[in-house]
Amino acid sequence: MAGKDFHRLRQQRAKRMLACYRDGLKLYVRTLGGSAVSAIVRPAASLAVPLRQGSTSDEGARANVSPTPAHLGIRLKGGLHHHYVQVGSSGPPIVFLHGFLDSWWSFQATFERLERRFQLFAYDQRGHGDSEPATNYAISDFADDAVDFIERVVGSPAHLIGHSLGSIVAQRVAAARPDLVTKLVLIGGAATAADHPGLRDLQASLAEFTDVVPDEFVEAFQRSTVFAPISEDAIGAYIAESAKVGIAAWRGALGGLVDEPATSGAGSIAVPTLILWGEKDGVFDRDAQRALAGNLPDNLAINYPQVGHAPQWEIPDRVAGDIEKFLLASPTKAVS
Repeated sequence: MAGKDFHRLRQQRAKRMLACYRDGLKLYVRTLGGSAVSAIVRPAASLAVPLRQGSTSDEGARANVSPTPAHLGIRLKGGLHHHYVQVGSSGPPIVFLHGFLDSWWSFQATFERLERRFQLFAYDQRGHGDSEPATNYAISDFADDAVDFIERVVGSPAHLIGHSLGSIVAQRVAAARPDLVTKLVLIGGAATAADHPGLRDLQASLAEFTDVVPDEFVEAFQRSTVFAPISEDAIGAYIAESAKVGIAAWRGALGGLVDEPATSGAGSIAVPTLILWGEKDGVFDRDAQRALAGNLPDNLAINYPQVGHAPQWEIPDRVAGDIEKFLLASPTKAVS
């Protein structure tokens, strides 16, 4: 097959995958004119190296970490080696739980502010980032990892911050082990993703792939989750982290989300909780946020206009400020 024919077929497949993903998750992909793929799909080479030096003035453009994190590792009780970073050595501890396909890097833009008052721990969840892949990806497995991490690495109760998948894991930890969680922060989250129709459609899309998830699909996935402006350096770094995730972890973690028994999230969570969500979040929308707040008797919810599924990427300074204020003071019961 001629090179140009192969490239054309590759682009056509990328278009089909992107269209399926759009229709399934209804995420907000901004395009210019009719050139959807040219605006979203970049060459595979762009995924090779994380670009972590932002230079624009947009709040979501910064892709560098001012604090220097210590890169460490631990083998948790589940048998898997987990990579994690630690920033700061004093103050109340915060443990970060990233979302589907992300890594510790998902929260890096908030570290500069938060490390002034807190000790930060962020680990790559099973099968993500630089942690080992797993056989099992049930939400309960992710939650068991988090409990073990808090007990063995942090060694004391901690504030728990979760984004997307991480928000669901964080809730399971807070419900089962409230003695380990001081306060809870849920970003772009939901009470559950069980039988989420868009994520079921994403499962169907993955069935078309055999050994690997194409680079174009990985990039389209992450670009379509943001709404507010974000620099190419920043989004490039997030995409590079997602490219580390193998197809088995894609399928396993996605299955863990949608196949979780609907009753798994039942039970009261008494921990004070901050809910942060973007008005343009196409994964977990306003109805999902209201359902989430309904499960949390002691909550404060903040809605960010013109922001998508990843507020900590899009408006990191605002998110870090809201987190800091909440963790340092008692929350007020309110839903916005």
